[in-house]
Amino acid sequence: MTSRYRKVLSLSKEWFFNKRFFANCCISSGMLVVGDVLQQSYEIFVKRQSEFHLHRIFKMGYAGFATGAYGHHLYGWLDRRWPGKDLATLTKKVILDNLSAPLGFLLFFAVLAVMERKRLQEFSHELYTKGVHLYLTSSVIYAPAQYFNFYFLAPQHRVLFVSSLNLLFDTYSSYVAHQVDRHEAFESQLPANCHL
Repeated sequence: MTSRYRKVLSLSKEWFFNKRFFANCCISSGMLVVGDVLQQSYEIFVKRQSEFHLHRIFKMGYAGFATGAYGHHLYGWLDRRWPGKDLATLTKKVILDNLSAPLGFLLFFAVLAVMERKRLQEFSHELYTKGVHLYLTSSVIYAPAQYFNFYFLAPQHRVLFVSSLNLLFDTYSSYVAHQVDRHEAFESQLPANCHL
C-alpha cells in the first residue's frame, strides 16, 4: 500500500467514516425535517395547503444532511485552529462562523436546486433573494448564541447545539425557501389581464 493511498484512506476515515460525522449529519437533517413538518403543519392549519408534501420534506432532509457535514468540518477546523476560550479567540470564531454562513446557505440552496432540477439562473436568483434574507436573519440570531456554544460546550456538541437552535430557524428557512414558489404559483393562476 503506497503512502499516498494511506493518506487518502486516513483522510476519508477522518472526514466521512467516524460516528460523530454521521451523528452531526443526521441531527442537522432531522432538525430541518422537523422544521419543515412544523411549517407545513402551519400551512395546513391556515388552509394554504391541503396536505403534507413528502417530497418537500425529503428535500429538506437531504439539504440538512449536506449542511450538517459542512458544519461538522467547519466547527472542527475552528476548534483546532483556535482552541482557547478567551474573549479574543471566541470573537474570532464567531466572526469566522458568521462570515462562512453564506457558504452554508449556498450549499443548502444548491442541494434544493439540484433536487428540484432548477436551472442555474433560477438557482442564482433564489440564492440572491432568499439567501441574503436568511443570512441577515441568521447573523442576528447566531452571533450571540455562538459565544455560548464555543465557550461552554464541548466540540462534539457544537452541531447538536446549533441544530437545536436551528429548529426554529429551520422552520423559518422552510418558509423562506418556499414562499416565492407559492407567490409565483398564485400569480400564474391570475387572469392574463390582471396586474398586481
